[in-house]
Amino acid sequence: GSIYVTDCIEMDPYELIGQYTGDVLLFHGDADFLVPITYSEQAAEVYDSVQFHVIEGAGHGFFGEAMAEAMKISVAFVEAECE
Repeated sequence: GSIYVTDCIEMDPYELIGQYTGDVLLFHGDADFLVPITYSEQAAEVYDSVQFHVIEGAGHGFFGEAMAEAMKISVAFVEAECE
């Protein structure tokens, strides 16, 4: 309803994500035409512990080599967290 829309408009997502204190893995494709990369760059500045990776040539979704690169980095991130 309307309260949902009002809450979303008034919400500061960067303030909210800044409350998370764990490690963060963040990806953004440099060919993403839906979400500007500046959103992820700003998010990367908010987190205390972040690995931010720009996937060259990737759009909003990752396919092919971009997906393989993101998966490789993701597996390494999870393995490091489990050590």
